[in-house]
Amino acid sequence: MALSFIKKAVSSPRYSTKMVITGTLFLLGDLMSQGVEIRMKRKIKEIQPYDPVRTFRRTVFGAFIATPLRDLWFVRILPRIYPGRDPKTIIKKILLDQAVNAPTFITTFFFCSTLLEGGTIRESKKRVSEKLFPTLLVNWRVWPFAQAINFIFVPVPLQPHFANLVSMFWSAYLSDLQAKASLQAKRKIRDTPKETTRF
Repeated sequence: MALSFIKKAVSSPRYSTKMVITGTLFLLGDLMSQGVEIRMKRKIKEIQPYDPVRTFRRTVFGAFIATPLRDLWFVRILPRIYPGRDPKTIIKKILLDQAVNAPTFITTFFFCSTLLEGGTIRESKKRVSEKLFPTLLVNWRVWPFAQAINFIFVPVPLQPHFANLVSMFWSAYLSDLQAKASLQAKRKIRDTPKETTRF
C-alpha cells in the first residue's frame, strides 16, 4: 500500500506534489548533513546542536526554487534540444547538463541560501565566487554518471525525481558546504576588531 502511494505520488503531474517531494528530499538531505556534522563534532568533544531553521531553509529552497528549475530543465528544455536515447544523444545531454545546468543550479543554491540566511546580495555573490568552482569539481565526479542512468533508463516526466533522489545525498554535501561557509563568515565578523571612536 505504501509502495503504491509513493508510485502514484511520483507519477503525479501536479506541481504541488512535485514541490512536496523535492522539499522532502532536501529536508532529508540536510538532516543527513547535520547528523554527520554533529557526530564529527562529538569525536573532538565539541557540542553542535541540531539547527531546525537551517533544515527549514533547505526545505524551502527545495520546494520553491529547485522544483521549478529541475522541471524546466529536465522536462521542458533538454528533451526539446536533444530528443531521443541513442548513445550520441545521451552524451550530448550529459555534456550540456554539466556545462549549463550544473553551474546554474549550484550558483542558485549558494546565492539563495545565503539570502535565506539573512545575507546581503554582495555576501551572496561572494559566497558563489568562493564556492562555485570547488563544488563543480566534486559535481563532475558524481553527476555525469548519475545523469547517464537518468537519461538512459528513466522516462522524461520522472527524470526530475531521479535527479532529486540523487540530490538528497548531493544536497547533504551542499548543505555542509553552506553551513561551513556561514560559520566561517560569522567567525570572521566576530574576530574582526571593532574600530573605536576617538575624540
